[in-house]
Amino acid sequence: MLKIFRLTRCFPMDMIKEGYSRFKLCAKDAGLGKRETLSYLFESFVSTVGKDTLDYRMRVFNFKLEADKK
Repeated sequence: MLKIFRLTRCFPMDMIKEGYSRFKLCAKDAGLGKRETLSYLFESFVSTVGKDTLDYRMRVFNFKLEADKK
């Protein structure tokens, strides 16, 4: 079924340079725009990101961010 993209929510978001570059590359490789790519990632979050490793990887990422602040 064709999905129609409507702006339903808008939120400010900070990303580190490496993450944003990877996000843009992912969108380009898939032939999608940034809005469509972000929508897909959130709609398919559990199947896209392994639930078992997500918590661990987010804790490691947070630890690195905190270490960089010091």
